[in-house]
Amino acid sequence: MAEGSQNTSTDMTQNKNLAYLDGTYISHLLNWQKQIVPLSTSNDSKLKSLHPYTRPLTPRDLESCVVLENLAYADSGGSMSRKKLEYLLNRCGGLCLGIFCTVVPGSDFQAETLSTS
Repeated sequence: MAEGSQNTSTDMTQNKNLAYLDGTYISHLLNWQKQIVPLSTSNDSKLKSLHPYTRPLTPRDLESCVVLENLAYADSGGSMSRKKLEYLLNRCGGLCLGIFCTVVPGSDFQAETLSTS
């Protein structure tokens, strides 16, 4: 009898994990995100015109990566050297993602950004 209850518990856990495969995972994630990040208010209307996306970094992104690395770690001196960044982007760039934002044309959104190489 103990085996039956143990199997039922395991089956329930597996079914609960499989439930996320039918799309409920995304709805749970979105609901959780709403609790942590409040929706934009009218004061944040300019942020609505940003459209962030990620893409793998390539060797063409080297200059931008060097500048960003030096700015991000300016105080600690822990930035990666240009040579290490170049090696990383050439050998395993697919493992490195960059976050980029696009702005809807005509939205008059002005943001200071680094140019891409």
